[in-house]
Amino acid sequence: MKATALLTLILALNLSSLALRSDLTAKPATKAKRDQELFLAGAKAFSERRFDEGRILLNTMINTYTESPLREQAQLLVFYSYAKQGGPKNEKAAMLLSDIEEQMKAYEPKRSLQ
Repeated sequence: MKATALLTLILALNLSSLALRSDLTAKPATKAKRDQELFLAGAKAFSERRFDEGRILLNTMINTYTESPLREQAQLLVFYSYAKQGGPKNEKAAMLLSDIEEQMKAYEPKRSLQ
């Protein structure tokens, strides 16, 4: 369980750094910094299994900073949070996530036993 939370946080940090690297010079520093702060706070909330808080933070970022390079990654994390939260309302998202994880396992390089 902790590995999944850590993986989510690492994924969020990597995606945010990649997105900010390309667009940081085109934006005022304060605006870029605030959307990054919201993104990281939302990702951290997800890693601590506070799904509602994380979705509020990310949806705030998505709706406030519509030109943010982190917008698509935030939308992906919101979907991921529904899938990880589970429950009858989120069953379809959980099934999609499990299908994606199975497909990713199929593409992992085969390790030879030596």
